[in-house]
Amino acid sequence: NKFSSFPHANFISLYKTGHPKNIEKLKCILHYFRRITEEMPNGVITIRRFSLPKQYLPLWHKSHTSLCDLHLTTSKKIEEVQNTLQADFANKYIGGGVLGSGCVQEEIRFSMCREML
Repeated sequence: NKFSSFPHANFISLYKTGHPKNIEKLKCILHYFRRITEEMPNGVITIRRFSLPKQYLPLWHKSHTSLCDLHLTTSKKIEEVQNTLQADFANKYIGGGVLGSGCVQEEIRFSMCREML
């Protein structure tokens, strides 16, 4: 099944424990849906999933290729920087543990930016 490697995309794990952190995640997600049904935002969300079979994965640890320049700033929050992409590397699934029990930086970012789920 081509979806067997996808994360669970439902809210059941948030409902079943009643834990305060899960209740707050639900509030964020439900608030988002309420907001976009009151006034539809402009823009486009495109979701694409690219993957390679393991035998074709690059051997990054053996690569000597230089990376491009990287600009870091501590003067702005992630959400304040315009015209940039946000990337997450903390979990093998997009959204990480936001629909589960996780509650660290990644899950907080995705709770704030539901479009990234």
